[in-house]
Amino acid sequence: SVSLLIGVGVLMVILLYQYANFLIHRLKMSYRNEAYERLAYKDQLTGARNRLGFEEDLEKYFHDTKLRDTIRLIYFDFDDLKDINDTKGHLEGDLVLQQGFKTIDDVFGADGLCYRLGGDEFACLSFGVDEQAFLDQSRAFEDRISKLNQALNHTFRISIGSTIYREDDIKPSDICKRADDDMYLNKCTHKRNCSALGKTT
Repeated sequence: SVSLLIGVGVLMVILLYQYANFLIHRLKMSYRNEAYERLAYKDQLTGARNRLGFEEDLEKYFHDTKLRDTIRLIYFDFDDLKDINDTKGHLEGDLVLQQGFKTIDDVFGADGLCYRLGGDEFACLSFGVDEQAFLDQSRAFEDRISKLNQALNHTFRISIGSTIYREDDIKPSDICKRADDDMYLNKCTHKRNCSALGKTT
């Protein structure tokens, strides 16, 4: 009987050990999958959500009848970043992108989510921000960018375009086009030869 009890005890220890290893393995797989999912939606340079995250979020909120009426889409484009890269190097250009996005997120991110779409293009999805609030944010943003230029010894601008959801919008790209057009007009007003500009500037 003593041998039987010892055998049962050893078997229980083995089973508990195997079960503990199984739980540890499952936890590691769960953490790993969560990490991979975060990486799939994260821009590594700025820490912003990336274009994939933007497209999925916009699609989700566009079809949410409770939220879509509150959507404001804001587009951002860093003007003349190529000049900084060419004259001071890409590390300095990366610093401008990082600090520029931090400023975007600080000013506009409190009301929604901000993203890096690629290169020097960024966007924010805001909710419940009316025109006056957006104008106030834009003025605060211009002031922050001016101070950032002084700190970094640059003279870059960030063009902004904005639009809200409209009842005649059929698909998310309708909102994107209006925001992009508005951002382009903002960029255009700060260029000498506006009529000669193309969408690639």
